[in-house]
Amino acid sequence: MNIPINFNFFLLAKSEKAKEKVINKITDLLVDKVDRSVVHVDECNFVINIEYKSWELLVYRALQICQLIGGQWVLTGNVNFEFNAWSNHAKIIGIESIGITIDNPIVT
Repeated sequence: MNIPINFNFFLLAKSEKAKEKVINKITDLLVDKVDRSVVHVDECNFVINIEYKSWELLVYRALQICQLIGGQWVLTGNVNFEFNAWSNHAKIIGIESIGITIDNPIVT
């Protein structure tokens, strides 16, 4: 079963050209380092479907992805039900914040 990992990027860029440049960098990073099945939902939202074997392995994979795209992550919520992570320290210039969410399919 595939589970969606939802990414929300909050950009510092003001012009459309600058936003497009940052979004292209985000797409390249996610495709090259994370998974080739990245779906660009809208302006700053992306989804990756990850193969689900167990909730614990999925959380571990999410933490690995967090390390690839930013640092100093804050984890919130109850990890038994969902994975929520937030960082204001993206590895790509032009990103103000990143939010990542995954819902546990077993308890929904």
